[in-house]
Amino acid sequence: MFWLICGATALVVTGVLVLPLLRRDGATTGREADLSVYRDQLATLDAEVARGAVAQEEAEATRIELSRRLIVAGAQTERRGAMVPVTLNRWAIGATILTVLLLGTGAYVLLGSPGQPDAPLAQRIAAAEAMREVTQRPPQSFVEALHAAQSPAPELSERDAELIAQLAAVVAARPTDLEGRRLLARSYMQLGKYLEGKTIQAEVVALAGETASADDLAALAEFMIVAAGGYVSPEAEAVLERALSLAPDDPWARYYLSRARAQTGDVDAARSILMELAGGDATPAYLRDAARNDLTMLTGPDAQDIDAAAQLDAEAQREMVQGMVGGLAQRLNTEGGSPAEWARLIRSYDVLGQDADADAAHAKARALFAQDPAALTILGERE
Repeated sequence: MFWLICGATALVVTGVLVLPLLRRDGATTGREADLSVYRDQLATLDAEVARGAVAQEEAEATRIELSRRLIVAGAQTERRGAMVPVTLNRWAIGATILTVLLLGTGAYVLLGSPGQPDAPLAQRIAAAEAMREVTQRPPQSFVEALHAAQSPAPELSERDAELIAQLAAVVAARPTDLEGRRLLARSYMQLGKYLEGKTIQAEVVALAGETASADDLAALAEFMIVAAGGYVSPEAEAVLERALSLAPDDPWARYYLSRARAQTGDVDAARSILMELAGGDATPAYLRDAARNDLTMLTGPDAQDIDAAAQLDAEAQREMVQGMVGGLAQRLNTEGGSPAEWARLIRSYDVLGQDADADAAHAKARALFAQDPAALTILGERE
């Protein structure tokens, strides 16, 4: 069916281009009409004289004038006909057909995808829905651990480390303090401690329960996505859906939902959301810019590790992360490393739930850098 449609389209285009080359010249046709008129007038002139409508002298002058015009028109018609490039037109027609049919077909074979199977809209939507199933996509915990193993821990100044530690202590002493936890979560995120910020914001949502606001839910989803390096996990998407059920027009929740749609292959849905955000008067200016940028670079996740992990079961995913963390631990224990690398190892153990390993790595790192106050600040304290 595809090739039939292409062939029919090519024939229509060829016909439109060739038709002007097949038409007779308009000027020549007009002169032939003049010749016919002059001949008719000469034929009726004698009849007009016979019935006395025209005097003989006047008829003779008219005959001379009509004959002159007939000769001139005839000469012009012959000259115009001689100028018509019949052979050239035929070459032009042939070249047009070859260009449209052969060159067009060749260009598609080289640049197109003739072997690509049909991809109806319903089929694409169904595939996107299947990708959004939890069993088809890596969970939040796996990607967090993967990102933590690959990303350096943030280096805090002594003052920032002291202030965040004081705030964390205050919040820990107030188990039901929602506002304090919101402030602590935002502070962690601003300092680049994304896992910690996400964890505290999750406590906010858990404490609020069914009364959690759309703002708290949208913030949790954002922190989860940032902690996973931009990946929108099934768990983060569920939080986004919950936020949008309370506030369907929340711009940030909709923006991150577009990311989720793009990452699962539903590019049409992602583009629709981004276009509304980019042109919406209620969208914050900085978010409009982000939406416009995403529209020009609309792709799914570009982390190959995440794509490969989607094909693994939960146990294989855990083994993959543990292998990366184990390699980091072996290098640090045998060759040494920077305080930031030790902090990254400790954080990776925390994400994997290996508290004993995290404590051991923390104790060893603090012993190695006991005489370096800046390094001890980076390593922090264990709760």
